[in-house]
Formats: sequence, structure tokens, C-alpha cells
Amino acid sequence: MSVGRAYVAFDLDQVPHSDIQDFLHWFDLAAEFDDDSGATTPMLTRWYETLLARYQPTPGWDGTKYFVASDFVWARINAPDAEETARQLARELGVGFYITGDSTIEVKLPDGTVVA
Repeated sequence: MSVGRAYVAFDLDQVPHSDIQDFLHWFDLAAEFDDDSGATTPMLTRWYETLLARYQPTPGWDGTKYFVASDFVWARINAPDAEETARQLARELGVGFYITGDSTIEVKLPDGTVVA
């Protein structure tokens, strides 16, 4: 995983996801990381806590880091199995999934729908 990539799980009820342009506009605003409440939905909390238990935060420019907002959780995890773990967990919990910094811009929904 390169440093520019991170995983985003988001709440389907709060985040626009039927059109990729609407989603990217939302993400552009959300990526300012000004919602540092640390409180989020129960399913996003489970996504975060499950990943946190497996991938502890680490220092450094390429370390593992998390950000919790009301409608999404952002995770940069420098581990080879992290992407599949994060993706599968999002699907199981019924939340949306997006990879930032990926060459393919797409949102994956829990039912398998890809918004690109």
C-alpha cells in the first residue's frame, strides 16, 4: 500500500452515493477533516474498532492512522492484508467503502454495487 491510499467506510444514510460526482464532492468537503467529534454510527464504530484491534496506530509518515467523523471513518493502514480486511468488514456491516488515492475511482456498496 502506498502512503497516499486510505480506506473510507461511510454511512449510506448520510453520504450521497448514487452518483460518483456527488460522492466525490462530499468526500472533497469531508476530507478537510474538520469533524473531529470522534462519534459516529454504531456500524462505523464496529468497523473502526475491529480494524483498530488488528492494526494499531503507528508513528511516522507511513504509519497506521485513523480519523472518526459522524458519517465516515478514514483509515490509513500499512499492512498487506488491510485492504481485503477493511473491504470485507464494510460489506458485512452494511456500510459503503471507498479507497482514496487509488488509480480506479469507485465506491463499493454492501450489496456489491459499484458506483464509478
